[in-house]
Amino acid sequence: MLRLSSHKSKGQDLEPQVQALLIKELSGWLFKRGENPLSAYKKRWFYVSEMFYWEYTTSPEKRKPQGRIDLRDIESVKDLNENLEFEVTTTGRTFKMKALSESDLRIWIPSIQELSLKASEYGSGRIQSAMASKDREVAMLKDLLANLTKSSTEEINSLKTEITKLKEQLAHTDTSVSRGSAAESSSHDLRIQLDTLERDKTTEINALREQLELIKASESRSTASATHAEELLQQKEKEYQHTLLEISKEKAVLTSSLASIVTEKEKMAETVANLQARLDNNDRTVVNTLGTNGTNASITEATVSDSTPEKHSAGRHTEGQSVAAHPTPLIDAASPSSRVLSNVDDNNTLPEVKKKYFAALGRAAKIQGALCGWFSSVDLESLFERAMAENVSLEDWPTWIALAIEGMKEIL
Repeated sequence: MLRLSSHKSKGQDLEPQVQALLIKELSGWLFKRGENPLSAYKKRWFYVSEMFYWEYTTSPEKRKPQGRIDLRDIESVKDLNENLEFEVTTTGRTFKMKALSESDLRIWIPSIQELSLKASEYGSGRIQSAMASKDREVAMLKDLLANLTKSSTEEINSLKTEITKLKEQLAHTDTSVSRGSAAESSSHDLRIQLDTLERDKTTEINALREQLELIKASESRSTASATHAEELLQQKEKEYQHTLLEISKEKAVLTSSLASIVTEKEKMAETVANLQARLDNNDRTVVNTLGTNGTNASITEATVSDSTPEKHSAGRHTEGQSVAAHPTPLIDAASPSSRVLSNVDDNNTLPEVKKKYFAALGRAAKIQGALCGWFSSVDLESLFERAMAENVSLEDWPTWIALAIEGMKEIL
């Protein structure tokens, strides 16, 4: 089950940019494999949580995630074109997942890519906004520090003035000690008041100093946070430019490979046509030679009339359209040249004519193999000597040669 639904965080009023990003929540079932490549797939419920996280649990009712993927860290989403599987690659890990159906797969991949792109774009803007906010906060802290410093200085000066007055009073009291016990008691009380006041003011001064130190430390942390945010933004921009460059290079390589394949295909077609033409010419040469040196003129005339290029060409194309258990010879026992040689006494036929006929049959068998997807590097002259040694009859040459060459074939 896969659905797109409205989303709003519970108990929070998100910023307008965040609400626009999460207007549609992508949630549904997926199979996820663990980090171990040998582990089995496990069914998990995926959903988009607050801000930039794509979380998963064992069921839709559980909202405590077993794991999460930061949408801003997603680098690519790749269709593996096998068993509904796809990969989600982040900066720290590659997640291998599988959809429940082909229709779900066509929704998941583009939707994850779109959410990742929006999260990255919003994250960059949010960093810049956070930096501006930190700058304003630092300025406010500086103003507060200046005001506190000014206030503390004024308060300290006031305390010093008050202490000076009290000391003057104490000195005046000391001069009148001799006037009686009442004056002595008053002086003692005045000293106690002076000591108490001095302790209180000292405590207040120390508290103000601690506040000043805290303000200075906060200002330092704010500056470091703004610097880190700026470095993170620059790093993301570099990664994006690098990804675009890699995509352009891969596209150029694919285009070049496609052009090479088309050119190679055209060359192969031209080579097959040339071989076919040469084979037809060899057949006609053999037939004409036998017609000149043979003993039966009527058979020769019948052979020449039957060995038209159109007939040979049509027969070969028909046989080359399918792959049989054994190759069908391009020149069989009933071909014109075979019928001429069958009417010539073996002892009286010239060896060179036999070799040419044998070589034509061998080349035809190799062409047949190439059309069927294999080739053979057998030496035709050695194969001819073997046929002579085994006393293979002329009528059996086409089939014998085809089987011998196929026995030494190599798959293309």
